[in-house]
Amino acid sequence: MQQYDMKEDNTEFEMERRHGKNRRAGKYNFKMSWGTRGQRLSGRRQGDLLNTFVDRYSPRVRYFSIGLLILSVLDALFTLRILEKGGVELNPFMGALIAFDIGWFLFVKIAMTAAALFTLLIFYHFSWMRVLRVSHIIYGAFVMYAILIQYEIALLWMIYK
Repeated sequence: MQQYDMKEDNTEFEMERRHGKNRRAGKYNFKMSWGTRGQRLSGRRQGDLLNTFVDRYSPRVRYFSIGLLILSVLDALFTLRILEKGGVELNPFMGALIAFDIGWFLFVKIAMTAAALFTLLIFYHFSWMRVLRVSHIIYGAFVMYAILIQYEIALLWMIYK
């Protein structure tokens, strides 16, 4: 069925050209961000490469994000192993959580890392104070966690040696 709109002078009719379902009417699916169905991988124009929100990420960003979460889990497990062998937790907040309940420690440790990573991913193409790109913060966090894991492995090596 075609709709016609009359102009103000009532002399001409214009045909409504829209048809079909509104593409913006659907719900946002979070799984689309990690799949290939999202629409925006970067800015639309060349000048939009910075300070742009996206709904798709490159495979490199996905791998670093998943790797960062895996390193966070390893850090929590290695920390618990080091504490079993007589180590001391230097972070007072995490020390209190470990004393309260190990399950809560694991949950809070991983949830804090995931929430921070999620926030950084939202602002992935932005820069912090026009000095440091958020993407570099993610890569830097990955490197710092990798160094921390190496340190904890060295501690565990000395303990079990």
